[in-house]
Amino acid sequence: MTFSYVRAPFFKHALASAAFLLAALTVQFTPGGSQGAALAQENEYADTPALVTFGPAARRIEGDHDFRQFIRFSVPEDAGALHLRVFDPDNGGKHDETIGFDRGHTRFSLYGAGSDMRLWRDEDGVVQENVEGEAITSAEFGADPAIDDTWHGLFVFDSEDGRPAGDGRREFVLAVEGVDGDGGNVFDVAISTSETGNVQPDGIDIYSYVPTFQVSRKGTFVELRFRLPETARSLVVENYDSAGGHVAYAGRFRTVPIEASRKSEWSRSRVGLEASEPGRMGSVTMAEGGETPNDVTVFVGALVNGDDAVEEPVAVELPLRVFAPYPRPEIEYRLQPGSCGDMTFDASASVDPRGGPLAWTWRLNDGDTLSGAEILQRFEQPGDYPARLEVFNDSGMIADGSATDFSFFVKPPPVARLEAPALVAQGAEVLLDGTGSTTQARPAGNHISRYHWRMGDGGEIVQNEGDPDFGKPVYVFENHGVFTVELTVTDSAGNPCDSASVAYQVTVNAKPLADTGGDRRIAFGDVIAFDAGDPTGPDGDAHQFAWDFGDGATATGAKVEHAYAQPGAYEVSLRVDDGKGAENSISTDTASVFVNASPDGAAAVMP
Repeated sequence: MTFSYVRAPFFKHALASAAFLLAALTVQFTPGGSQGAALAQENEYADTPALVTFGPAARRIEGDHDFRQFIRFSVPEDAGALHLRVFDPDNGGKHDETIGFDRGHTRFSLYGAGSDMRLWRDEDGVVQENVEGEAITSAEFGADPAIDDTWHGLFVFDSEDGRPAGDGRREFVLAVEGVDGDGGNVFDVAISTSETGNVQPDGIDIYSYVPTFQVSRKGTFVELRFRLPETARSLVVENYDSAGGHVAYAGRFRTVPIEASRKSEWSRSRVGLEASEPGRMGSVTMAEGGETPNDVTVFVGALVNGDDAVEEPVAVELPLRVFAPYPRPEIEYRLQPGSCGDMTFDASASVDPRGGPLAWTWRLNDGDTLSGAEILQRFEQPGDYPARLEVFNDSGMIADGSATDFSFFVKPPPVARLEAPALVAQGAEVLLDGTGSTTQARPAGNHISRYHWRMGDGGEIVQNEGDPDFGKPVYVFENHGVFTVELTVTDSAGNPCDSASVAYQVTVNAKPLADTGGDRRIAFGDVIAFDAGDPTGPDGDAHQFAWDFGDGATATGAKVEHAYAQPGAYEVSLRVDDGKGAENSISTDTASVFVNASPDGAAAVMP
C-alpha cells in the first residue's frame, strides 16, 4: 500500500490588515536544544530597543498605565561582581518619544536583599506591581546626548547582595520610573560580567511581569516570549492601549488572535492551551496599531485557582524581540510501508515559503522521537499508532513551527495454514488444503487472493482467485521420500506485508515388494527355499515378511525354508508390511508349489 502525499493544515499570512499578526506568529523556538533553536537565524532587528517608560505628565493614552515598570533578574549567588547596563538611558534622543516640550527624567533603582515585590489587582481589577524596601543604588537621567543610542554601564553590584531565592540563586529588581515630564524613555537592559560590553553570565534570567514596550516599525512585530507553566491549562492575556493593533498568542505550532484593547483601556482574553503546550515556550505578539509608535502594556498569567491569573504570573523574557513576519512551514508528508513492521516517513516535500532551511521532528509510538526529513522506523507489533510531525523554520521566533497529528496502521502479515496428510502413498492423489489461512480485513475487503504451493519434489501449483479448487489442490507424488511442502499465501491489500508462508513435511511411501519367487515343483522330501529379496525395501524401511505355505505352516523373514509333509499341490502366499500404515504399506504375492512322490521313486512331474 502506497500512501500519497498529505498536505497538513497551515497558516498562510499576508502582511496587511488583521492577517499581518497571524503571519508574524507562525514559528517556534525553544531555548536549550529545540530543532528551531538549531536553525535559528540572526535577526536583523535583534538590537532594536523596545521597553518604554513615560514621565507622569504624559497621558495614559500613550500606553503606559502607571509610568513605571519593574525588571527582575535572577543570578547564581556565586556569580560575583556584575554590571547592570542600560541601552539609551537618557530622555529625548534617537529612540525616545517626545510628546510635549518637557522630556523629563527617568530614575533607575536597583533593589536586592531586604526588598519585597508585590503584584496585585487594584479595585478596578487592573494588575499593579511595586517594590518595597531600600534601593541598593539609584541613578537619574534627563537628556544627555553623550549616552544617547549607546550602552551605558549603570551599576556594579555583587550577586550576594540579592534577595535569597533558593537553589543557590539571588534575585534583584530594577525599578524604572518616570520622575517628571511627559517624554517616553525607550531603553533596554542587560546584565554583564564586563563593564564595557554585554557578556551575559551563565545561569541568568532577566524578565518582567508587566512590561510596557514600543511597537515602532511598520512591517515588524514585538514578540514577548515565556515558558508556559507545566501545570497550566489556560492563560489570561491582558493588554492595555493596543490602539487597534494586532495581538495574538503565538505558540510553537499555532496562532490564536487576541482581542486588542482600545485607547486607554484594558482588554482581557483567555487562551486555552493544547495538550502539547504546557512546559514549552509560548509568546504574545503585538503589531501595528492606530498610531506610530504604538506603546502597549501586557500582562500574562496562568489560571490556577479560580479566575485570577495574578496567582501565577508568567515571566516574560527580556530583552523583547522584534521580528519581521515570517510564515510557518507548509507541511507535506507521506507514509510508505516497507517489509512487515517497517514504515518510511517522508516530509521532504514540506517547504519554507521563504525558501529557508527546515528541521523535522517525528513523534511516534507515544514516546519515540526521531529527527530528519525522511526516517525509517520498525514496529514490532502491528496495529494503529498515533504520530505527530513537527516542522521548524530558521526564523528564530517562538512560532517557527507547524505540526500535524496523524495516525497510521502497521499491517500484520496474513497467517498461512496448511492441512495435508503426513503420510501418503507414492502415486496416489493427495488433497492439500490452505483455506484455513486468514488475513486482517484492512483495508476493507482485504482477503487471501493467491496460493502458491511448492511441493518439495520440484512441482509447483499457483492458484489465483477464480481458479478451480482454489485453496484445495490435488497433487500426485510420483517419487517416494520425505518432501517439505511450502505454502505461500498472498492477500489483496497491495501492501508489501501481504504474504506469509508455512511449511509442512509429507512422507511419500514406496510400496513394498512382495516376491515369492514364482511357481515351483519339488520332489517329496525336498526342502524348498524362498527368498523375498532386500529386507529393507526401496525406501530403506525395515519390512515384515509373513509366509503361509498352504499346509498350515507359516514363517517370517525375507529368506525362509520349508519341507512339506505330504505330496500334493500347495499355494504359498507372502505378505510384506513396511509398518508405515500407509495406503500402500502392504504387498502380497502368491506362488504354486507341487510336491510329487511316485511309487517307483521316479521324479514327480507337475501336471
